[in-house]
Amino acid sequence: MVSLVVIVGLAGGCTRSLVTDPVPTAYDRSDPAAEVVFFHNLASSGRVSNDEALHALTLLALDEDPTQNYEDRVAAAKAAGWLNPEFDEPAELVTRKGMVAECLVRMLRIDGSVMLRVFGPTGRYAVRELIALGIMPAESTERQAMSGAELVGVLGRSRDHAIMEKMRELRKSRE
Repeated sequence: MVSLVVIVGLAGGCTRSLVTDPVPTAYDRSDPAAEVVFFHNLASSGRVSNDEALHALTLLALDEDPTQNYEDRVAAAKAAGWLNPEFDEPAELVTRKGMVAECLVRMLRIDGSVMLRVFGPTGRYAVRELIALGIMPAESTERQAMSGAELVGVLGRSRDHAIMEKMRELRKSRE
Protein backbone atom coordinates (compact mmCIF):
# COMPACT_ATOMS: atom_id res chain seq x y z
CA MET A 1 0.00 0.00 0.00
CA VAL A 2 2.83 2.40 0.87
CA SER A 3 4.48 1.66 -2.50
CA LEU A 4 1.28 2.55 -4.32
CA VAL A 5 1.02 5.87 -2.48
CA VAL A 6 4.66 6.67 -3.30
CA ILE A 7 4.20 5.78 -6.99
CA VAL A 8 1.01 7.84 -7.27
CA GLY A 9 2.72 10.74 -5.48
CA LEU A 10 5.72 10.61 -7.78
CA ALA A 11 3.57 10.41 -10.88
CA GLY A 12 1.57 13.45 -9.78
CA GLY A 13 4.76 15.38 -9.11
CA CYS A 14 6.05 14.74 -12.62
CA THR A 15 3.23 16.45 -14.47
CA ARG A 16 3.88 19.78 -16.11
CA SER A 17 1.71 22.71 -15.28
CA LEU A 18 0.06 25.27 -17.48
CA VAL A 19 0.91 28.95 -17.58
CA THR A 20 -2.40 30.54 -16.60
CA ASP A 21 -1.38 34.18 -17.13
CA PRO A 22 1.01 34.24 -20.11
CA VAL A 23 2.71 37.33 -21.48
CA PRO A 24 0.73 38.26 -24.61
CA THR A 25 2.47 37.40 -27.87
CA ALA A 26 -0.20 39.08 -30.00
CA TYR A 27 0.77 42.72 -29.79
CA ASP A 28 1.17 45.51 -32.34
CA ARG A 29 4.23 44.32 -34.30
CA SER A 30 4.74 47.76 -35.80
CA ASP A 31 5.35 49.25 -32.34
CA PRO A 32 8.98 48.62 -31.26
CA ALA A 33 8.07 49.49 -27.67
CA ALA A 34 5.59 46.59 -27.60
CA GLU A 35 8.43 44.10 -28.13
CA VAL A 36 10.40 45.72 -25.32
CA VAL A 37 7.34 45.39 -23.07
CA PHE A 38 7.04 41.71 -24.08
CA PHE A 39 10.62 40.96 -23.01
CA HIS A 40 10.30 43.09 -19.87
CA ASN A 41 7.19 41.19 -18.80
CA LEU A 42 8.69 37.86 -19.85
CA ALA A 43 11.75 38.45 -17.66
CA SER A 44 9.54 38.72 -14.59
CA SER A 45 7.51 35.57 -15.35
CA GLY A 46 8.00 32.65 -13.01
CA ARG A 47 7.33 30.13 -15.77
CA VAL A 48 7.39 30.44 -19.56
CA SER A 49 4.79 28.83 -21.82
CA ASN A 50 5.65 27.10 -25.08
CA ASP A 51 3.98 29.98 -26.95
CA GLU A 52 6.07 32.63 -25.18
CA ALA A 53 9.26 30.61 -25.72
CA LEU A 54 8.66 30.05 -29.44
CA HIS A 55 7.76 33.72 -29.93
CA ALA A 56 10.99 34.80 -28.18
CA LEU A 57 13.08 32.24 -30.12
CA THR A 58 11.57 33.43 -33.41
CA LEU A 59 12.44 37.02 -32.51
CA LEU A 60 16.02 35.93 -31.78
CA ALA A 61 16.35 34.11 -35.09
CA LEU A 62 14.52 36.51 -37.40
CA ASP A 63 14.46 39.85 -35.53
CA GLU A 64 10.69 39.73 -36.03
CA ASP A 65 7.86 37.23 -35.66
CA PRO A 66 5.84 37.04 -38.88
CA THR A 67 3.42 34.48 -37.38
CA GLN A 68 0.09 35.42 -35.88
CA ASN A 69 -0.52 32.53 -33.48
CA TYR A 70 1.02 29.54 -31.77
CA GLU A 71 0.05 27.01 -34.44
CA ASP A 72 1.73 29.12 -37.12
CA ARG A 73 4.81 29.52 -34.89
CA VAL A 74 5.12 25.76 -34.40
CA ALA A 75 4.71 25.14 -38.15
CA ALA A 76 7.27 27.82 -39.04
CA ALA A 77 9.79 26.53 -36.48
CA LYS A 78 9.41 22.98 -37.77
CA ALA A 79 9.77 24.16 -41.39
CA ALA A 80 12.92 26.10 -40.48
CA GLY A 81 14.33 22.98 -38.82
CA TRP A 82 14.57 24.53 -35.35
CA LEU A 83 11.85 22.50 -33.71
CA ASN A 84 11.68 18.73 -33.51
CA PRO A 85 9.16 17.53 -36.15
CA GLU A 86 7.38 15.42 -33.50
CA PHE A 87 6.77 18.38 -31.18
CA ASP A 88 3.03 18.62 -30.43
CA GLU A 89 2.65 20.32 -27.07
CA PRO A 90 -0.05 22.85 -26.21
CA ALA A 91 0.75 26.58 -26.24
CA GLU A 92 0.07 27.13 -22.55
CA LEU A 93 2.17 24.21 -21.28
CA VAL A 94 5.26 25.25 -19.31
CA THR A 95 8.25 25.00 -21.64
CA ARG A 96 11.21 22.79 -20.85
CA LYS A 97 14.84 23.81 -21.05
CA GLY A 98 15.45 20.86 -23.36
CA MET A 99 13.04 22.18 -26.00
CA VAL A 100 14.63 25.63 -25.90
CA ALA A 101 18.12 24.11 -26.05
CA GLU A 102 17.23 21.92 -29.06
CA CYS A 103 15.93 24.96 -30.92
CA LEU A 104 19.00 27.05 -30.08
CA VAL A 105 21.49 24.34 -31.10
CA ARG A 106 19.76 24.07 -34.46
CA MET A 107 19.34 27.85 -34.92
CA LEU A 108 22.95 28.60 -34.03
CA ARG A 109 24.21 25.59 -36.01
CA ILE A 110 26.25 24.31 -33.09
CA ASP A 111 28.10 21.10 -34.04
CA GLY A 112 29.16 20.43 -30.48
CA SER A 113 30.40 17.35 -28.79
CA VAL A 114 30.61 13.81 -30.11
CA MET A 115 27.41 12.84 -28.28
CA LEU A 116 25.53 15.76 -29.84
CA ARG A 117 26.75 14.78 -33.29
CA VAL A 118 25.95 11.09 -32.81
CA PHE A 119 22.51 11.43 -31.19
CA GLY A 120 21.52 14.77 -32.67
CA PRO A 121 20.28 17.78 -30.77
CA THR A 122 18.12 15.91 -28.28
CA GLY A 123 17.13 17.90 -25.21
CA ARG A 124 19.72 16.18 -23.02
CA TYR A 125 22.73 16.75 -25.26
CA ALA A 126 21.62 20.19 -26.44
CA VAL A 127 21.35 21.37 -22.82
CA ARG A 128 24.77 19.92 -22.03
CA GLU A 129 26.31 21.65 -25.04
CA LEU A 130 24.78 25.01 -24.13
CA ILE A 131 26.05 24.61 -20.56
CA ALA A 132 29.55 23.91 -21.92
CA LEU A 133 29.34 27.07 -24.06
CA GLY A 134 28.18 29.15 -21.08
CA ILE A 135 24.79 29.85 -22.67
CA MET A 136 22.64 27.88 -20.20
CA PRO A 137 23.05 27.85 -16.42
CA ALA A 138 25.23 24.99 -15.14
CA GLU A 139 22.46 23.39 -13.07
CA SER A 140 20.13 23.03 -16.08
CA THR A 141 18.56 19.74 -17.11
CA GLU A 142 16.40 18.96 -20.13
CA ARG A 143 13.16 18.44 -18.22
CA GLN A 144 13.34 21.56 -16.04
CA ALA A 145 10.79 24.30 -16.48
CA MET A 146 12.23 27.60 -17.61
CA SER A 147 11.58 30.93 -15.94
CA GLY A 148 11.29 34.15 -17.88
CA ALA A 149 14.52 35.53 -16.45
CA GLU A 150 16.37 32.35 -17.45
CA LEU A 151 14.98 32.49 -20.98
CA VAL A 152 15.85 36.15 -21.46
CA GLY A 153 19.38 35.48 -20.17
CA VAL A 154 19.81 32.43 -22.41
CA LEU A 155 18.60 34.41 -25.43
CA GLY A 156 21.06 37.21 -24.69
CA ARG A 157 23.98 34.80 -24.34
CA SER A 158 22.84 33.03 -27.54
CA ARG A 159 22.91 36.32 -29.43
CA ASP A 160 26.39 37.01 -28.04
CA HIS A 161 27.52 33.54 -29.15
CA ALA A 162 26.17 34.11 -32.67
CA ILE A 163 27.97 37.46 -32.92
CA MET A 164 31.25 35.96 -31.72
CA GLU A 165 30.96 33.10 -34.24
CA LYS A 166 30.44 35.61 -37.06
CA MET A 167 33.50 37.53 -35.92
CA ARG A 168 35.57 34.30 -35.89
CA GLU A 169 34.41 33.49 -39.43
CA LEU A 170 35.28 36.99 -40.58
CA ARG A 171 38.78 36.71 -39.08
CA LYS A 172 39.31 33.33 -40.75
CA SER A 173 38.25 34.69 -44.12
CA ARG A 174 40.81 37.50 -43.81
CA GLU A 175 43.68 35.14 -43.06
